[in-house]
Amino acid sequence: KCSGEGDLKSRVMSLFDLIWNYRWDAKVVLVFAAFATKYDEFRNLTQLYPCDTLVASIMRLKQLPYKLRALKPQIKALSLLVKTMMDVAM
Repeated sequence: KCSGEGDLKSRVMSLFDLIWNYRWDAKVVLVFAAFATKYDEFRNLTQLYPCDTLVASIMRLKQLPYKLRALKPQIKALSLLVKTMMDVAM
């Protein structure tokens, strides 16, 4: 149910049902892994965007912004957040 079908609330509740008996540290690792996967996909797309028309099409399909220069401060802040999350996890 978590691959995009259904509404967000039902997907979240389904996830809670799956991980309710995990320890908190395991839950944190799962959240970090999910976030890192999505972040890495976005980062890879933004790095390849200017020179690859296929990437531009993927970004349009995913409804990602075209003007990445305007998002440079947010992308930098997100990179810092990921680095900090990794430091905390270590």
